[in-house]
Amino acid sequence: MGAADTPPVKRFNPYRAPRAPAAAPGPAPPAADSSDVTIRGYKGGTQEELVHFIQARARPPVQVLDSRTYRDSVFLTLAGHSQALAVLKLSGVQFKGRPLTIHPARPSRSSTTASKFPAAAKATPVTSVAAAVKDSVVEQLRALVKERYRPENKLLDLSDLDATTHLRREAMRSGPASKKSNFWPAVLKMARDQLPEIVSISLARNELVALDAVALIGRFFPELRNLSLADNAVATFRDLDYLARSTEPPRKLRELVLTGNPLRENERRRTSDDTLFVRAIANRFPSLRLLDGVPLPDDVVTRSPAAPASAPATAPLAPFPTLPVPVRQSFFDGDASMTLANQFLAAYFERYDTRRPELADWYDPGAIFTLFFNPAPPVNVTHPVPPPVAYLQAFQATSLGRKLTAKATDPASAFHPRVHKAQWTDYLSRSRNLTRLRDTPETAARRLHVGPDAILAALVRFPASIHPLEDGRRFSVYAWPLANLPPSAYPGPGPTPAAADLPPAVMIAVSGEFYQPSDHSLRSFDRTFILAPALPGSRAQAAGCPFSIRNDVLTLRHYAGSEGWDATRYPAPAVAAIPGALSPTQAQAVEQLHQRMGLTPADATQCLQQHAWDIERAAAAVQQMRTAGTCHM
Repeated sequence: MGAADTPPVKRFNPYRAPRAPAAAPGPAPPAADSSDVTIRGYKGGTQEELVHFIQARARPPVQVLDSRTYRDSVFLTLAGHSQALAVLKLSGVQFKGRPLTIHPARPSRSSTTASKFPAAAKATPVTSVAAAVKDSVVEQLRALVKERYRPENKLLDLSDLDATTHLRREAMRSGPASKKSNFWPAVLKMARDQLPEIVSISLARNELVALDAVALIGRFFPELRNLSLADNAVATFRDLDYLARSTEPPRKLRELVLTGNPLRENERRRTSDDTLFVRAIANRFPSLRLLDGVPLPDDVVTRSPAAPASAPATAPLAPFPTLPVPVRQSFFDGDASMTLANQFLAAYFERYDTRRPELADWYDPGAIFTLFFNPAPPVNVTHPVPPPVAYLQAFQATSLGRKLTAKATDPASAFHPRVHKAQWTDYLSRSRNLTRLRDTPETAARRLHVGPDAILAALVRFPASIHPLEDGRRFSVYAWPLANLPPSAYPGPGPTPAAADLPPAVMIAVSGEFYQPSDHSLRSFDRTFILAPALPGSRAQAAGCPFSIRNDVLTLRHYAGSEGWDATRYPAPAVAAIPGALSPTQAQAVEQLHQRMGLTPADATQCLQQHAWDIERAAAAVQQMRTAGTCHM
């Protein structure tokens, strides 16, 4: 054999993987519609145990043509789309104490299945399996809505869904926790798209606890009149507030059914009466007229004129119920307190918004500052229309404001701040709300700021703010003097004057709002100051402030507007008239006993008549009966 006949020697290539040996004869290849799924979370058992588990649990029964492991996943090849769908529905079930995560496998050219079973490589792409899953669910939802609709009453009966479909339970046990509530929004949206004329909906017997899953029902059905939540698990008003305090609650709701929920019984055990429960429900749904099939009492029904069909989203809220005493925006014990409070607050907030470091001189060396964040759910309020000038100017100075106002004919029309979804990260780490602190007492002590330097260090960390000082309607101020404080309450480096020569301190309580440009949001606040006159030589006097701040407590909360102290929104309380046929002296005695003991004019008159119109005897008798627990006046 010559050199020409010698076969060439192949060069060794270290980067070439060895060729796989030829596959041994095996079973017949699967049908062309086989599909793959990927399973994770099986670490508690073996691959064989997992395959047996899937075959035992899947309905309808499935045939696993092949199984293989790659890293932390198991790939199963199933014969047909219907079998793949059956396995995908098992996602979330417990296997060896852990939930399984099952999803369609990604197609791959180098798939082991393609190498073993050539026909499998020609199977329908796996993406079609996911599409088939989605289409299947959509079709089931569409059929469910159509089957449960009662056109004669325009009623969508979604009660006891588990009796006819497994969709709800499958949605609850599959997917991450953040997506467990997607079932109800999907059903409601499907119903809205198919049947927009719905005015009554029943969600009875569906194991609903917190109503966040159906909080959008008012958006999908703005004409909703009747809603049944009977025989669910709503146990607290907080659960109900997901619906009642939603950004788009059912504003035209006339009838609500809550029978069979723990809420009423829980409130009855707490108050031993249904009156407060009924009032609380009526306050949450102002248009409500029937609760659990019983008409609301006339004194509970919130009467408000029907809003026009084209009412803007910023329409004012319904009037509040009648209160026992008149609502007052502000209170001062005299003109001196009013002048002092207004001047102090205007100067303080102007510096707080623009020159915050200057406030260090306003605090006493022993002053205390604390911040509390109140996380109570926000009420249904909207941003002020038109916005205060200060808000609009600060908004236009931001990049967002410049962008939006440039496109608007009226800059005020572009001002739409957040009123419910403000970010509180900058405040939460400094909040000293003891009901929510779970750390050691050292944390509570660390968040108590003492002295001007520590207080200023806390204040300058808060984001920039704008207080609407030009609009006094957005503030509620109470101020009065505090007498008989100890001499140590008065700051100053020199000798402390005698107690008789000390001027009174002042308590100022203010509620209001401010705009935070950094995240384009509105917030409400309550703030309490205790001011002591600045003595000669003190830092406050040197800074030109006649008072020094001894105590400063700031409470921040979700935006609530200024309607709470708007007296025009509240009906005038009914004032009981003093019975007639009384002499001026007797009428004066009735008024004195009424003020002194807190009796109604009628009770005061009766009491004085029984004690020969002797005020002292009548007052002593009332006090004695109250001590004995026999007085119900």
